Amino acid sequence: MMTKKWTVLLSVLVMAIAMMQINCDEADDAIEEAVNALGGEDGRICLDVLLDTLGLDRDELDDESLADALEAQEDVLGESYVIDCEATETAEEAVTPDTTTEPEGDDTPEAGEGEVIESDGAEQVPGDIEEVIENQQGEGSEDIVILMDATGSMGDDLAEINDSIDSILAKAEEAEAKVGAAFYKDGFVDSPWFGLANGGDLEDASSASATTSFLNSVAIGGGGDLPESFYDGVVETANGINWESHTKRMIIVITDADALSPDAEGNTEASMKEVLAKKGVTLNTIIVGIAY
Repeated sequence: MMTKKWTVLLSVLVMAIAMMQINCDEADDAIEEAVNALGGEDGRICLDVLLDTLGLDRDELDDESLADALEAQEDVLGESYVIDCEATETAEEAVTPDTTTEPEGDDTPEAGEGEVIESDGAEQVPGDIEEVIENQQGEGSEDIVILMDATGSMGDDLAEINDSIDSILAKAEEAEAKVGAAFYKDGFVDSPWFGLANGGDLEDASSASATTSFLNSVAIGGGGDLPESFYDGVVETANGINWESHTKRMIIVITDADALSPDAEGNTEASMKEVLAKKGVTLNTIIVGIAY
């Protein structure tokens, strides 16, 4: 399985050689410059810094070209790890609640301040989900929904979640939670682009067979260009779930991509936040590195 350290970086190297007609030494020098500029002790690098260094634009990237390029030199950068820093910035704005919109009913809780985690790799994602559950735990029962970006680069992340689902559900059970799940892709190019487990009905974390089966059945693929239907996916989930808790409701998004805006259904950050506030849902996001 391709790990996160063999990232979009390697794909961009091959595309740079083909598109810019530069030789391997020049491409290696450009990548080394980017790593030295931003890599840091954890070896992370922002996608846009890499693209700027190679003179490329986001519009020149798509899933197919990135995936094809993975046959290229696998150890140009060793442990470097590419994060879409624009996705992190978008997520940090998105988890701040709309405080001007009232919850839709007397029993609807207020949407709270969510959190954003930049994951250290696919194998860390289950632990990151458990960390969010623990950090966000309040008084009384909770509703927790995992919303998965199911586009082509997210296969290793979903696999890790499925392998560790018992541990995740055990953490949710500690929070006296009911759970659900959903996925989204790119509403402009994918069909279906959205799916919801169990018709939107939640189930006890201690016996969440429908949620488990749904996550195991999600088909990874598609996505088109880099931004995905984050806003539409959150809105569809918030509106589609039959929320039960009067104390805490939350969505945990797992993605590696920025949000389309406006999205295919017309949603933006503002319209998404309005829906979350009405439904009393706190949004949390885990950003993972890019890999195919």
